[in-house]
Amino acid sequence: MKTGAWLSPVRIINTELLGIRLEIVNGNLFANTELTITIGLQMERPEKQDDLNLGKCALEFKGVWHEPGNSESVCFVVDCKVGMTIGIQDSSFEKGYPADRIGRYIDTNAVSLAYGQIRSHVEYITSQSPFGRQIIPAIDPISLLNSLAVDESQSSDDQRD
Repeated sequence: MKTGAWLSPVRIINTELLGIRLEIVNGNLFANTELTITIGLQMERPEKQDDLNLGKCALEFKGVWHEPGNSESVCFVVDCKVGMTIGIQDSSFEKGYPADRIGRYIDTNAVSLAYGQIRSHVEYITSQSPFGRQIIPAIDPISLLNSLAVDESQSSDDQRD
């Protein structure tokens, strides 16, 4: 075993399970199912509390398991929403490190940790179902944040027209 500087400077301040639901739509058990995922995200702008940079998010997952090749034939649906608050000390960043990059680092970590919580909840709730434990795929939190930034800029452009 080793100790060292490999621990993350990210502190998990709070996690909340804001909601979870498993709905069995069709009791048919297919040899394989396909999964369609929808993600929703609400971010609060990072804020300072003394020398701690705080980040908060609420991440929502909707997974629809359906018959292969037929998205209309839904077997079951899982909805899960998790709230996450993290903090990072100022001393974790080099002096003069840009505030927008600190915010991005905080947002990325908050989303990543929240999704980890969702994965755990989905595995647990599906393990109690007739379909057995389902493991959902990992996400790229940076790509998710980028896609939401594009969506926000398009909607603000639409509002200006």
